[in-house]
Amino acid sequence: MKKSRQVKRVMAVLISVIMIAAAFTGCSKKPEIDPVRVMQAVMDAELKGEVDEYVKLSGEDKEEVLETYDELLDGFASELAQEFESVGATMDQAELKDLAKKMLASAKYEVQDAEKDEDDNYKVNIAVYPSDLINTTMQNAMKMILENPESGADFGTEL
Repeated sequence: MKKSRQVKRVMAVLISVIMIAAAFTGCSKKPEIDPVRVMQAVMDAELKGEVDEYVKLSGEDKEEVLETYDELLDGFASELAQEFESVGATMDQAELKDLAKKMLASAKYEVQDAEKDEDDNYKVNIAVYPSDLINTTMQNAMKMILENPESGADFGTEL
């Protein structure tokens, strides 16, 4: 008889715990994200290297995010090196990386608004404004090469 009462008490406590847990779970709501804020953080991290807001929102490790940004700069610098070599210009890798950083940071964009579809996916509208940075840089490079063809080009600081 004592065992039966103990079992009933344990069962009552367990059922109470389960019901309380279910009540809290049912009342909890998924945190609502702000897609405009998230996209702004992504764009700023990838283009400008401003990673603090992205790290805060994503929970990713800041060092890893900065390392990814650095790899992006290295890749872009390599592409720039190929472009400059095709016109006879050579630049130091550090200068190319600095130029790549300046070029990416000069991107002009505005994260405007977001629309949620029936599947709870977001479509974020971003206005991207034209830039003539690449043309200006290449024109400066060609001008410097033509003015002094034997010295190569040192125009990473022209921006």
